[in-house]
Amino acid sequence: LFLLRGRRAVTYARMGLLTAPQIASVVSSLAASKAIWVRPGETEEVFRALSAPMLAMPRSVFKPKVAAVVASAYAKARVFDEGVFRRVSECVRWRQHKPRDFSVQVIGILLFAFSRVEVEDKLLLDFLSGVIQELDPADFTPQAVSVVVSVYAGAHKRRPLLEGG
Repeated sequence: LFLLRGRRAVTYARMGLLTAPQIASVVSSLAASKAIWVRPGETEEVFRALSAPMLAMPRSVFKPKVAAVVASAYAKARVFDEGVFRRVSECVRWRQHKPRDFSVQVIGILLFAFSRVEVEDKLLLDFLSGVIQELDPADFTPQAVSVVVSVYAGAHKRRPLLEGG
């Protein structure tokens, strides 16, 4: 069912009929489904097919939460698409976003997603470091602190993004 929904989303996305939040919802649902284990090749095809429409969208449609959901879904499905992760980074770092656009949860999801696919994006890490410093320390749960410390301490092996990171 999720794979069918994903294929239908590819068709609609190619026609320009899906928004960034809708694509984020589709990839998130697909990543959470059993399809990534039962039919990994077909699932990866859907993820890769949805990359092009996302990359064609303007940065303004990717709010930090939407970008975090996309990165998390691709990481969870173990689909490393450099273009998608580069685009997520660009969208998150876009100067139109205000610190209030970020929550501790969104930052944690972004950091965990990039570490899960073993990507080090220095520009993103530096940007999020500044956002983290502006947040209220009381907002950080022990789990959020653990993710932040783990990623910034370099507990995960990483590969750099080739361009822009």
